[in-house]
Amino acid sequence: PLTPLETLALVEERLDEANFAPRELLGVLGRTLRDSRTRDSEELTRATLQLRAKLYHQLGAYSDAREDLERISTLYGGIDAALRLQIIELLSEDGHVEEAWQRTIHLLAADPTLHQAWRMRADLERLKANEAGDNARESLREVLVSIERVEALALLDTIRYGQFLLHPVAPKLEL
Repeated sequence: PLTPLETLALVEERLDEANFAPRELLGVLGRTLRDSRTRDSEELTRATLQLRAKLYHQLGAYSDAREDLERISTLYGGIDAALRLQIIELLSEDGHVEEAWQRTIHLLAADPTLHQAWRMRADLERLKANEAGDNARESLREVLVSIERVEALALLDTIRYGQFLLHPVAPKLEL
């Protein structure tokens, strides 16, 4: 029989295969997690939860993945910046852009040297700006008549894309 750590290594290899069996792997990880509790092994529990979070992420179950990563913090009193960034990424992918942005701000307040967090903040701010622009565009479509709408959308284009609009190949908003 394999040791729990050997089992995790095998599961990780299987995750990289094109046609892995998610239910089977989730079952194996569940048994390994129970085994880690029986052994009272922090290392094994952390590794199992991180690997299961990776599997959930690949399956698009972002909230389940985030829950496993946050469980590490709950069980062991804190997590490192890399895990916090993973949680932020999962929040963003799950559509919780504002919460992801807030967590990024808090992370940067604690450690402003995290380059990856600055990149994440910029990406999240771009997502927030695009969302605000989309909301404004939808409001314009509902409220204004056609000529006013065209002029207002052109102004919105100018605001959103700034000087890029002067370039002949710049993207234009769809009317």
